[in-house]
Amino acid sequence: MRLPALLLALATLAGCSTGAQTISYDEFSALPRAEQVRVFNEIEPENRAALVRTQAERWLDIYRDRLNPEEVAAAEDVIAQIVPDLYDGAPQSDRAEALKEQALSTLPLEFVRLAFAEPGATPPPASRQD
Repeated sequence: MRLPALLLALATLAGCSTGAQTISYDEFSALPRAEQVRVFNEIEPENRAALVRTQAERWLDIYRDRLNPEEVAAAEDVIAQIVPDLYDGAPQSDRAEALKEQALSTLPLEFVRLAFAEPGATPPPASRQD
């Protein structure tokens, strides 16, 4: 299954926490991309996981009806595994890599690319029929 592009990028960022700043998903998504990277690298792992989880949950809410039951279950499983220790400062933990591979093996690439696209992006094609 494929993780959304931003999820993949955020899962591999190494940044160190420098303070207890907290930012909501809506505040974060309104920032320019360069500012998102800077802020993501400064916030605590709990806030990082919350941002990524919120984005993935919103994506799933929008596209659930276009996914087959296996894809929905896989997306829900990946979302459940988006936890703070994935964002503990390691460049790419074994757990994050395993989660990414799990996602890449199940979700269609079209969904992954659109999951974290800008608002108003073209909807993905109809779900695959396996």
